[in-house]
Amino acid sequence: LGQVIRADTGSVSVADTIRGLVIDNDGKPLAYGGFSNSAFYIDLESNTKKTISGFPPFYRAVRTSNSLYIVSYDTNTVFFFRKDSSKYWRFRFPNTLRDIDVAYEDVGKKIYLLAWSSTSLYIAKLNENLGLLLAKSLPISTSYARIDAKSRFVAVGYRTSSATGVLLLDTVLDTVRHFQINSLNSLSGVRLYGGK
Repeated sequence: LGQVIRADTGSVSVADTIRGLVIDNDGKPLAYGGFSNSAFYIDLESNTKKTISGFPPFYRAVRTSNSLYIVSYDTNTVFFFRKDSSKYWRFRFPNTLRDIDVAYEDVGKKIYLLAWSSTSLYIAKLNENLGLLLAKSLPISTSYARIDAKSRFVAVGYRTSSATGVLLLDTVLDTVRHFQINSLNSLSGVRLYGGK
């Protein structure tokens, strides 16, 4: 209805940085983020905050059919932390990471992790229990990238110092189509719609 139902900052301090919002598997809204060497998520309905000290801040979240994972990274490692559990998984990369993104494909029930360094784009395909199914490394030096997944397709939008482009991966045929966009165009995100 375009109305603010409630605004509450009781669990958030000045040092906190909220990086995103997500609806968990129970339909509850959560805020997540971190500060210095701690990560946190806040159940916005109950106004309760869970802080994980010594853990990198949460940057992304991905909801699967049975879990909610909140994702963080440090120098060369990506961490998937399962909400309401102290369990986490780690994935190591050969280079220093600049950033990450995640997407969930609900038909095939697969999680896609996108990470990038100054020399490569990394794409990992995981099952819902975070078992690694496929990993690709592409020699693209990117400053910004985003991922989306739907049915058999995965789209990766990226920006380099001289170009903006989109990779369209067909997971059934195991092919990649590369679309170059005018280098003057910026990139905020990428979305698949009807396989495009």
